[in-house]
Amino acid sequence: HFGFELTSGDLDLNGVLNVDFLQSGGELKGSQTIAGTYDLAGGDWDTEDGDTTTISSTGVLNLYSEDNNDYDERDITNDGIVNWSGGDMDTTSGGSFTNNGTFNDLTKNDHEIGETSGEATFTNTASGTFTKSGNSVTRIYQDFDNAGTLNVQNGRISLKDESTFAATSAVSINSGAVLEVEDGSMITDGATFSGDGTFILESGTLTGTADFDTRFEQVSGTIDGDFNFTNRWDYFSGTITPGRNIDLIEGAFGSISTSGVLDLIASEIAVDFDSMLAWNSGTIRTGSEGGLAIDGLFTTDFDGEINQDLGDTGYFDVGGSFRKTGGTGTTTFDLPVNLTDSGRFEAHTGSVDLTAGGTSDGGLFDVWSGATMNFSNGYTFNDGTTVPNGGNFNLNTGSFSINNSVGLGHHASINGGIITGTHTLGGRVVVNGGVFDTAGTTTVDSNSSLEFANVEDNPLNRSFINNGKIHWSAGDMSGSGENSLTNNGEFGVSVDGTFGAPDDDFTIINNGKFVKIG
Repeated sequence: HFGFELTSGDLDLNGVLNVDFLQSGGELKGSQTIAGTYDLAGGDWDTEDGDTTTISSTGVLNLYSEDNNDYDERDITNDGIVNWSGGDMDTTSGGSFTNNGTFNDLTKNDHEIGETSGEATFTNTASGTFTKSGNSVTRIYQDFDNAGTLNVQNGRISLKDESTFAATSAVSINSGAVLEVEDGSMITDGATFSGDGTFILESGTLTGTADFDTRFEQVSGTIDGDFNFTNRWDYFSGTITPGRNIDLIEGAFGSISTSGVLDLIASEIAVDFDSMLAWNSGTIRTGSEGGLAIDGLFTTDFDGEINQDLGDTGYFDVGGSFRKTGGTGTTTFDLPVNLTDSGRFEAHTGSVDLTAGGTSDGGLFDVWSGATMNFSNGYTFNDGTTVPNGGNFNLNTGSFSINNSVGLGHHASINGGIITGTHTLGGRVVVNGGVFDTAGTTTVDSNSSLEFANVEDNPLNRSFINNGKIHWSAGDMSGSGENSLTNNGEFGVSVDGTFGAPDDDFTIINNGKFVKIG
C-alpha cells in the first residue's frame, strides 16, 4: 500500500512528504516533513549539518527495523504519532528527539534509545504523551526531559542519563511496571506521579519536591528533596541529604530494610496518623535535630538500634504507636523517646531498652507478658502515663522524674537511679535499689502496691502516703528529715529488719493496718 519505497542507496529528500513511504534500506538525507505514513523497516537516516525531520500533526512514523533505527546528529520533532516496535533508536555526535505529539513504545524485546558519542536529548514536551505498553525494558541513554504525560503501562523504563520532570509532568506507572532513575533526576514542584507501579532511585541524586502516589524504592543514590509518599516508600540503601525530609501520608506504607545504616542528619521521617512504617533491618542513626516523628504506626520485628551517634540532638517522637513484634533479643533506643498523651510504646516480645531518656506526657507503655522494657538513663513520666500489661518494666539508672498520677504496671521495678517529683503511683512497683529524692511526696494509689525489697537499705528520704499496700520484704528501712510515712491502707512486713530514724523528726502515722506477715 506504500506509494514509494527506498531499498538502497541515498535519497536526499527535502520538503513535505504527503505520501505513504517505506524505507527498507539505504540512507535518507535532507530535511523533510512527514505528513503521511513513513515506515522505517531498514536502513538509516544520515545527517548533514542542520538536517531535521518533522512528523506533522497528520504524519505517522513507524519504527520497526531489525537493526538500529539510526538518526545520527539529526533533530527530530514529532507533532503527530510515532510507533516504535523494533530495533534500537541510536544517534551519534548529538542529535535530539522532541515529542510534541504521541510516542508509543510498543517494543516487546529489550531496546534502547542511545547515543554513541556527544550529548543527545529526548524531550517529551508539555503537549507530548509518551506511552510504554510493551512488556520489555527500554533503556534511555540520552538526557530525558519530561514536561508532558509519561505512561508506563508495562515493562520498565530505565533512565540511564540525567533526567528532569517539569511542573507540568504527569507520570503514571501501572501495577507491575517500573520507572527507574540511574543518573539522578530533578523534579519541579507540581509534577505528579501516580499508579501502583514503582519508581526506583537506583543511583544519582534525586532533587526537588513532589508527591509520589506510586510505590517508591530507594535502592541507592541520594534523596536531596522533600517528598511526600501516599502509596509506598521502601528504603534499601543510599543517602538522605541533611535537612531533607520523608513524609508518609494518607495511608502510605513504608519499610526500612537495609544491611547497613540509614542516616538522618537534621532530617526527619514523619509517619502520618493513618500511615505505617516497618523497620525490618539495619541501624538508624540520627543527629543535629534529626529523627523520627511517628503519628501513625512504627513496627519492628528484629533486634536493632536507633541512636543519635551523628549528634546529641536526635529524637524519636511518638503520637501514634511504636510496636516491637519480633526478635527475642534487645531493641535499643539510644536517643530521647518522647510520647504525647496519645502515644503508645509497645514491647510484645524480647526487650526494648531506652538508654537516652525522654518524656511521656501521658502516653502508654504496653509491655506484654514475657517482654521487658528497660530505662537506663533516666526518664520523665508526666501525669496520665500508664503501663497496663504484665511485662517487666524496669527503671535502672539515671534520674526519673515522676509527676502527678502515673501507673507503672503490674511488674514495675525500681532497680537504681534517683526518683524525683511529687506523684501518685499506680500498679505494682518493687523497689530493689535507688533512692527517692528528698523533695516531693510519693503516694501509693488505692488498689496499688509498693514493695521495698532492697537487701541493703530502703531509705525513706521523703514523705510517703499509702492508700493501697506497702510491703517491706528485705533489708532495713530508715526514715530521715521532717518527713513521714502515713499509712491509710495496709503496711505489711515479711522480713526481720530494723526501721530506723536517724532524725527524731521522722514520724509514722498509721490510719490503716500494720501487719507482720513473715
